[in-house]
Amino acid sequence: MEDRRRGPSRAALPAYAAALDEGSASGLAAALARNVYGAPGPDGAPRAGALAFYVASLDQALKAIPMEEFATGRFRFPPGLVAAGGSHD
Repeated sequence: MEDRRRGPSRAALPAYAAALDEGSASGLAAALARNVYGAPGPDGAPRAGALAFYVASLDQALKAIPMEEFATGRFRFPPGLVAAGGSHD
């Protein structure tokens, strides 16, 4: 049995990266449903869509931080749109 406390396996990372690079909310939700919720797809994990929206918003916010600033470790981690009052609907 997989130990879910450690998060998704490294094998899941390419699925997340591909979905984010393609701007595919449904692809990201499907990957998160499988790897975070253990569901076969987003229909089996109703919160996967909201999590995908949050992850995509953080991806965009982190891309806006210059690499030099990121490398120093002196940046504020962005809240993401959901935490900042955005909506995933």
